[in-house]
Amino acid sequence: MSLKKKTFNEEEILIYDEAVIYKRGDIWQFRYWLVKERRYVRLSLKTKNQVSAIEIAKKHFVKIKSETDSGKTYYSKTAKDGVLMYLEYRKGHIDSRTTKSIVKGRYGTIRAHLEHWLDFIERDTKLKELDRDSCANYAKDREKPSATKTTALSTIANEQSTINSMMKWLHKKGEVYIDGFDFETISIRNTPEEAVRRSSFTDEEVWAFRLAIPKYIEEAMKDLNDLENKARVLSAHYLLIVAFPQISRHFS
Repeated sequence: MSLKKKTFNEEEILIYDEAVIYKRGDIWQFRYWLVKERRYVRLSLKTKNQVSAIEIAKKHFVKIKSETDSGKTYYSKTAKDGVLMYLEYRKGHIDSRTTKSIVKGRYGTIRAHLEHWLDFIERDTKLKELDRDSCANYAKDREKPSATKTTALSTIANEQSTINSMMKWLHKKGEVYIDGFDFETISIRNTPEEAVRRSSFTDEEVWAFRLAIPKYIEEAMKDLNDLENKARVLSAHYLLIVAFPQISRHFS
């Protein structure tokens, strides 16, 4: 019996001799003392009916009792806490003589992958609020090009693998209810529209070539006795006429 309170008034009803329901105003409430976590579970049963309140409370109790008896904690750590726990665990594998041994560089990669996950999931998100679809849009979000670069699909795939390795470990520790996410891997760069865009130049790109290549040729023409300059002129003309006919049309 894990009741912290030992005496009860007439408006308090015992649930399986371990939890209690009581009224706050007209609404029944549920209270259950967690011995290991030394905290109460307090839930509103959202009903004024005593019979309904008892039935709902019994369901809450059975669920919570089952989870805590199996080693899980009721109160959840945050995503940031989970990452710190996993990194501490993986740090113990650096240069160790086990099958899980990793080098410092690999540890740094794992940490970087999980930082990207925290940026996506948000650091204060409760681990036990996560479900298998919580990262369904992870790949799509990571594929969005930044001001300086676009993330490679292979990098995103590696990040997803690292994240699910962490989730599997956290699940064994009872910190999450799932052992991994169901990632969607549809690439925005593999859509027909994107394929067409990549096979042709934008107006801005054509204009950039228009400005850059003549200057490139002009500089090389200043000294054609230099074999390297001759090569520059030839390669520039090849670029205009053969490799990029679209640009060549713009110059004609």
